[in-house]
Amino acid sequence: MQSMDFFWTLLGRVLAVEFIFGILYAALVRWFSKKEVEGQTAYLVALGVLVTVVISMPVLGLPALLILLVCFGASGAPMIIEYVARVHQERREDKEGAQAVVKELLK
Repeated sequence: MQSMDFFWTLLGRVLAVEFIFGILYAALVRWFSKKEVEGQTAYLVALGVLVTVVISMPVLGLPALLILLVCFGASGAPMIIEYVARVHQERREDKEGAQAVVKELLK
C-alpha cells in the first residue's frame, strides 16, 4: 500500500512541475511572439516536448523515457525538416517579391 501512496505522491509532484513548466514556457512563447521572433515554432514545440518528457522521468523511469524520446524524435524530425524547408521557401519568395516591387518602382 505504501508503494502506491508513494507513486501517487510522486505523480502529483511531477504533474505540478509539468504545470509550472507549462506556465513558464507559455510566457516564453508569448515573449517571443511580442518580439516578433518568427520561424521558431517547430523548435519551440520540440523543446517543449523534450522538457515535458524529461520532467516525467521519475514516474516513467529511464528506459521508458529513452524509448519515448526516440519515438518523439522519429515522429518529430520529419515535421521539423518540412517546417524549416517551408519557412526558408516562404522567406525566399518574400525576398523575391520585395525585389520585384523595388524593381518596378525604380522603372
